[in-house]
Amino acid sequence: MIEIKGPHRLDHIDYYVRETSPGVYLLSNDGERIAEVGRSDTNVREAILKACYVQRGLDTKYSYFWFGFTPNAKAAFREHCKLWHRYLYMKGVETHPIPPEETNGMGCPMSECEWNTANGLSNDDY
Repeated sequence: MIEIKGPHRLDHIDYYVRETSPGVYLLSNDGERIAEVGRSDTNVREAILKACYVQRGLDTKYSYFWFGFTPNAKAAFREHCKLWHRYLYMKGVETHPIPPEETNGMGCPMSECEWNTANGLSNDDY
């Protein structure tokens, strides 16, 4: 699993997330309970801001974030799945992450998940 850094206050995002990179994120209102899990296949900073700001940046939906960079979109999907299962699956929040468009047959790396493909893919194939 990748290193997830945080919680950080959303107004400090420019200090903590300087790279343009694929990655995953967690969002929270209080810096403790995870309310949303997401990823970006290209720019995790942009995805965090998009998920947090509503009404053209006048109001924020969340005040805290955690993030982790990944080397590519496939790795971002794998980590997104793991975080979703860890924080949101049992709460019935959101739907299962969907793989990046450029991947054919890529499934969830969690063996107990219905999205796990039984077509011979291993975690190393992602």
